[in-house]
Amino acid sequence: MDVTFPPITDWSAAYNNRAAVPEVGAWATALTDASQAWRAAFGGRVETDIAYGEHPRERYDLWYPEGPVRGTVVFVHGGYWRSGDKAWYWALGRPLLQAGWRVAFIGYPLCPEVTIGRITQSAAAALAHVAARVPDGPLVLTGHSAGGHLVTWLASTASPLDAALRRRIPRVVSLSGVHDLRPVCRSEELNVDLRLSAAEAATLSPVLRTPAHAFTLVCLCGSAELPEFRRQNALLANLWSGLGVVSSHAGEIDGANHFTLLDGLVHEADGGAIGRWLLG
Repeated sequence: MDVTFPPITDWSAAYNNRAAVPEVGAWATALTDASQAWRAAFGGRVETDIAYGEHPRERYDLWYPEGPVRGTVVFVHGGYWRSGDKAWYWALGRPLLQAGWRVAFIGYPLCPEVTIGRITQSAAAALAHVAARVPDGPLVLTGHSAGGHLVTWLASTASPLDAALRRRIPRVVSLSGVHDLRPVCRSEELNVDLRLSAAEAATLSPVLRTPAHAFTLVCLCGSAELPEFRRQNALLANLWSGLGVVSSHAGEIDGANHFTLLDGLVHEADGGAIGRWLLG
């Protein structure tokens, strides 16, 4: 993996995936259409908008496979903590459900209404609620972009998860995750909504924490992503490899950008590289 990190003079551009991928609008429309088509075609049980808190966005959707259940994959969407909706990503669950896994799609409050610190607490409450609702089997955590930050934060010593719940988490798969929030503070465009101080960014950065239990950490991004995301992807796997995880892996999906990274889960029978990592 050859990644060059040139000097950055425009931090807003360094983290602006939408500007870097002009076709993102068409990609997002195709994903939401695929998600709605999958919901219409799916013959199994689906529970939507399960409340885990008082905020209207503190809801999750839980999909059940039609046969024997192997465990639960918990997916947390991205959108820079300020946009996105869990239902947009339902199509990502198809290969997981067909392999016998439940899939929980987590929603959460957004900035600027709330802070990222508040969002981390929502994510912890959501995971605890899912774990209580499905008390059997492993819980595999995965999230995209801001969701990658949230699932790795959940696996760190900063989160309030209890030991019994942690023992059910064998794998954490971060997809283009932002694991160090300190550079994000330097994006004027983002920080209008995120309102991160340097101290808060440090407190909320998984790279400045340690893993709370032994698990397999996987960090994946696209080889065509912005350099900052490729750097962030490798950073956490590198740092946590010596701090107690069972194993760590940082990989890149050839030719994928920040969004098409997810396409294997939508279009490939086994979910592509991401699906294979999620299912072990």
